[in-house]
Amino acid sequence: MGYTNGNGKPSWVSTWGASIDDDYWFPQLTVTNRTVREIAHISVGGDKVQVRLSSLPSDVPVVIGAASVGVRDSNADIVTGTLRKLKFGGKKSCAILPGTTVISDAVELKVEAGEDLAVSLYLTSLDGPPAYHALAWQTNYVSPPGNFTMSLSMPVAETMTSWLWLSGIDVRTRQNEGCVVCFGDSLTEGNNSTMDANNRYPDELFRLLWADFGSRFGSSIRDKWGSRDKPQSLWARNAAPAG
Repeated sequence: MGYTNGNGKPSWVSTWGASIDDDYWFPQLTVTNRTVREIAHISVGGDKVQVRLSSLPSDVPVVIGAASVGVRDSNADIVTGTLRKLKFGGKKSCAILPGTTVISDAVELKVEAGEDLAVSLYLTSLDGPPAYHALAWQTNYVSPPGNFTMSLSMPVAETMTSWLWLSGIDVRTRQNEGCVVCFGDSLTEGNNSTMDANNRYPDELFRLLWADFGSRFGSSIRDKWGSRDKPQSLWARNAAPAG
């Protein structure tokens, strides 16, 4: 999460985020040696992008063999000219150890507020259930066996409505001043909202902020299914860019 310093210099802000659940009722779905393409509706734009992957609070390690990010066209397709290979510390693969978060190196990619980004992960090793956000209210895609991270049009074997390991997307911007983080239970994550419509209340909050302030504030979800925590909004600062 982050803010600009008010002098027009670029800084980092969270444009999208979701918590990782700590219970495992994930459906039977094979993702090893497959590519998952996950869709995130971002709240603010920028000229660089970095992606956060998390196994919190999972105790299962995973190896990401390859990863990419691009602007989603429709379904599992990516807009020509926007697909970028992600690296982690200069390497194309990374291991997410139990209870940890990894941040990709930043990539040059101009994105606009309200666009859908597609984050693709090729899983080479997984010895248990994935770390995931169960109720995404978003259709995401699983390929047949193989690495399709750099395919503009990915073949789809199955779909799912969860986000796997994807916990945040940050952008570099000169315009934004902060990020509003929404804490709460399943109502915060959009329980029973329309699938693929981005009608969760944090999405609606972003649209209200946009109408009043323009593209100055990002919106991020931090919720827990079944939580009894009181929902609240928090002004978040201090981004930690990977590069």
